Amino acid sequence: MPSVEIPKLPIDPHLDAVVRAVREGAAVVLKAAPGAGKTTRVPPALRAALKGEGVAAGKIIVLEPRRLAARLSAERIASELGESVGEAVGYQIRFEGKSSARTQILFVTEGVFLRMLRDDPKLAGISVVVLDEFHERHVQTDLALALTRKLQLTRRPDLRLVVMSATLDTAGLESYLAGNVRVFDIEGRTFPVVVEYMPGDEDGYDVDRTVVAAVRKMVADPRCSGDVLVFLTGLAEIRRCEGALNAARLDVEVVPLSAEIPARDQMRAFQKTPRRKIILATNVAETSLTLPYVTGVVDTGRAKIAGHATWSGMATLDVKRVSQASCVQRAGRAGRVAPGVTYRLYGEGDFLGRPAFTPPDVRRLDFTDTYLDLLAFGAASGERETNPETMIPWLEAPQPRAVEASRELLRLIGCLDASGGLTEFGKKVASVPLHPRLGAVVARAVERGIGNVGLLAACLLSEGMILSRGEPAATRDGSDVKLQIEILATLRRGGRLPYAALERSLDRQRAARVENAFRQLASRLKVPRAHEEIGVIDEKALAAALLAGFPDRVAKRRTVASQHQKPNERPLFNFCLGRGGVLAESSSARDADLIVALEATETQARTKDQSVMVQVASAIDLEGLLQDGAPSLFSTRKETTWSEDAERVDAWDRTYYGQIVVREARLPVASVDQAAIEELLREKLQERWPKPFDDASDLDEYHRRVKLLGDEKATADFPVFEGEMLELLLATICEGKRSFREIAERSLFEYVEEQLPYAASEKLRNALPAMITLKNGRKLKVVYEADRPPYVTGTMQDFFGLVETPSLHGGRLPLTVQLLGPNKRPVQITTDLAGFWERGYPAIKRELIRDYPRHHWPDDPKSAPPVQHKSKLPKP
Repeated sequence: MPSVEIPKLPIDPHLDAVVRAVREGAAVVLKAAPGAGKTTRVPPALRAALKGEGVAAGKIIVLEPRRLAARLSAERIASELGESVGEAVGYQIRFEGKSSARTQILFVTEGVFLRMLRDDPKLAGISVVVLDEFHERHVQTDLALALTRKLQLTRRPDLRLVVMSATLDTAGLESYLAGNVRVFDIEGRTFPVVVEYMPGDEDGYDVDRTVVAAVRKMVADPRCSGDVLVFLTGLAEIRRCEGALNAARLDVEVVPLSAEIPARDQMRAFQKTPRRKIILATNVAETSLTLPYVTGVVDTGRAKIAGHATWSGMATLDVKRVSQASCVQRAGRAGRVAPGVTYRLYGEGDFLGRPAFTPPDVRRLDFTDTYLDLLAFGAASGERETNPETMIPWLEAPQPRAVEASRELLRLIGCLDASGGLTEFGKKVASVPLHPRLGAVVARAVERGIGNVGLLAACLLSEGMILSRGEPAATRDGSDVKLQIEILATLRRGGRLPYAALERSLDRQRAARVENAFRQLASRLKVPRAHEEIGVIDEKALAAALLAGFPDRVAKRRTVASQHQKPNERPLFNFCLGRGGVLAESSSARDADLIVALEATETQARTKDQSVMVQVASAIDLEGLLQDGAPSLFSTRKETTWSEDAERVDAWDRTYYGQIVVREARLPVASVDQAAIEELLREKLQERWPKPFDDASDLDEYHRRVKLLGDEKATADFPVFEGEMLELLLATICEGKRSFREIAERSLFEYVEEQLPYAASEKLRNALPAMITLKNGRKLKVVYEADRPPYVTGTMQDFFGLVETPSLHGGRLPLTVQLLGPNKRPVQITTDLAGFWERGYPAIKRELIRDYPRHHWPDDPKSAPPVQHKSKLPKP
């Protein structure tokens, strides 16, 4: 292959000094401005000096944070050497690579490098490790630096380390690499760039329209004589803008640049074309190889930035505003080869309000996969240390909270033993180059004999489900993952999908990515029967595999009655670790009682019972959960509950998984602590008071009777049942009982009277009795109402023969007497019974004889015998 013309670059005069520093010292820190040529010139220069004194002949490994940069850098150097990539210079990225036994310079992504370290903890045959674009500070970047540094300090003092970036805290790195370290700060070749702000309407922001308008203006801008680079957030946005620009019929060539497009199409961005190019790129173009003809930049100010789902901990790429440093890097792309111009599609205030730098990933991302990598490295190296904060010399240690959360998750999925070391299952999980959750899915699937199905499930969860959201579920067979695996198998066989809805929502491009990931991982992991057709899926085995990766994401369906919803509304679930969520209408698991939630997002729901929207789920039966759930989440308790229908306390033997009940059996009440029963009964009594009594009149009457006793001395032994004293009364009422029915077998006053000392009870009973007995033996209830004297009510005949008005409290408190006629209505109310017989009775008698002639109305009621019931006139 003929070599290309090699231009002079700003770093060229410094290469001899850099090479000499690498030969003589353990580490080199190289800060070089964008366009200086560090990525393409330093590795070949080191290769030429590999056989020099102090450096053993071996490979140079160059770490790039992005796949596209790794491949393009390798291709560029190979072309300058006049070779094909894969000979002296190669690359290895996820699911793709070109290298051979002759390869001496190998560009790799950070994840590939970490797998190399795990396979060979001494990095035998490697002479130099180069960390490029170190300023991006991915967790894996920091981990690669720390592991390489540890090798230098222990097993490989001959290993050389080069750290390169356009923007670096060289003082911090120099301190970290204390010892034989050399620092270079090399100026780049840059030209002036004019920056213009073009803020739009944020509420009505239309990226297609806005980008077309900006490009139309820039191609007419005399300050931009070359190609235009447009920064967008991802392939979908690139494709939309590509279509919009082509429809605008500008005299330009629209060229997409993304790691997801074919390699031959990526190269168009670096080639000379007859027409001016409009390069639509992701943030991969911020710091990778120089695009040689760009003099104009259109910056949307956004990018997909690595994060992690707070709900699951798994990696995410969310569209966010980039930092000021990234904005500056993007603008600088317009000044690499000539003066240029940058349009920022946001305001200057927006720019000034952004953070200066994106914080290092080690301070903000999930740490679980890194933690597992560290333990795997330690196991491979024979180390016993299991604390990730002290295992390696971190440039910046991970956050303690992130470490603890990661440790807890690894325990749950069975990767850690009691001492914090890797279990055998954990070693299997660590061998899968996916998030530990997905590694656990694959490892358990292999154990259950469905390795190909489990791996395909993991690839779906990693790359993204192939059915778009929004369509109602086409089937209700219980598992979204199973459905999509079956779709992939159908597509592989060239078959047709059974439902039109599936065809409409199928993302064939994503399906191709899932298939590619599956093939690459199946080959690496040697999954049995990986390439055979998937037939009938063992649903129980698949459910067990998914549960292995998501044991803390089990949820139980709430009944319609408890969630106050109509049967046809979206089902609500309670999660085993708390809170609740809604299952999407597109899920095939809508009829399940127990699910494993595999993909979900936080919502803005006002209540915690709907704070999670579950998009992807798989049903699991109780037997499977009991067998395969995380042991630490199971607990068995004897508990009491309240039965609303029976108004009683019931006892249960319950098995919990986290916070949800998965199995229960009723127990005899005698087998449960009576104190627990009484406590719950008391709580319900307080909530529903005065139920189970008709009302609290007995208690009110007691307080009024006590008040009628008189002074404080007379009432000193009588408690007032309010506040704490009322709570004590309720607790006493519940003693030895379990239901409202048992409580209501006695009157409230009886419970109150039991709380009084004997002398006080006797005093109240004698002085202010609840009942009085008349001459005829009839007992009348004494009524003690508020704001009126006590009174009794009886028929007039009950009081015949009685001259003195009944009184209480030793005669000091006369009773009011309500005399009733035969119709049970009052005919007289008096506190002077003798006076009534003398003055009032004769007149009333005449009316009563007329209305009730068959009743006995004596002439002298004072001496007449009392009549207990309605009777005929006495015989003469």
